[in-house]
Amino acid sequence: MSVFDYTAPWPIYGVTWSNAPSARSRSDLYAPRTGTGTVAGATGARVAISSFVEEANNEVQVLGVRSGSDGPYFDALASTAHPYPASKIAWQPSTLSSGDASEAWQDRELLATTADCLRIWECASDLQQQDEQAAASSGGGGFVGAAHTRLPFSLVEKSVLAHASKNSTSPPAPLTSFSWNAPSPSLVVTSSIDTTCTIWDLPTRTALTQLIAHDREVYDVDWCPGSSDVFASVGADGSVRVFDLRSLEHSTIIYETADTNVVSILDVRAPGSPILELRGHAASINSVAWGPPGAGSSSSSSKGMISTTSDDGQVLVSSKAVAMPAEDYWMAVVSGRNLRALAV
Repeated sequence: MSVFDYTAPWPIYGVTWSNAPSARSRSDLYAPRTGTGTVAGATGARVAISSFVEEANNEVQVLGVRSGSDGPYFDALASTAHPYPASKIAWQPSTLSSGDASEAWQDRELLATTADCLRIWECASDLQQQDEQAAASSGGGGFVGAAHTRLPFSLVEKSVLAHASKNSTSPPAPLTSFSWNAPSPSLVVTSSIDTTCTIWDLPTRTALTQLIAHDREVYDVDWCPGSSDVFASVGADGSVRVFDLRSLEHSTIIYETADTNVVSILDVRAPGSPILELRGHAASINSVAWGPPGAGSSSSSSKGMISTTSDDGQVLVSSKAVAMPAEDYWMAVVSGRNLRALAV
């Protein structure tokens, strides 16, 4: 197993893996096209990260694995200023690509962030910048971002969608999270501290509908996998609610709980009680993620895995989401610091 390390110039809050098809890989994907440098593309994988600086000026970076004289290393491929810390960052769903996926994803990909607004960015390769970088490069690993180095990709803001406040005289309420619909990639749902969720149509840059989702702030929102209509949200009122775009007059509260550091596994077919609880964290849980589905294989080693991060500085990974002892964790990683985000 290879471990790549990258030290950002600021505290990191958001992290997300690209959804690009695994078929896209060229040995020179991120390598300079000319020059004698030893840098060459390794895997083609992209990771986007965002800063958490308590001021208006923040940053988003796109990283990639490259090969240097000392071996593979994480390298900054693109960087841009971002207004306020991004509450969430995510790449476009793989379903948004068209044509030859192995080629389309190499040079152009969309990225979304939320903060004061929903922003859509285009991460695109710049061949001229790659040529200039190759001419100036001396090879070897290290942080790419010095004043004399231009990055091989650029991040360009394509859309800014402002959340409509319930009070028309007030500025837009900050957004806490969003989810990009995979079956219908033109749809994005956002959540806000003003208790609402908004469904956006990206091609027309309009809000299709806005609904009051909770009694207090909405913290997170996510589409049901495989559905263009059903999404779930969680809020400061302690509830988990499920909505259907075909019938927004009603929602289903599938679970309500007080503050706890227990991970609850719910079955939407049996609302009210968790079917499994995972314990192990000694402080508030900040992030939770299911393991990759393994291309639909029931024998995949990641099927049913759940990873969590907490203020106790631990990343806990449960071996499977089935009946098991509450403390049966497959792996624990301790950082010694508060952990805020997780991507698998």
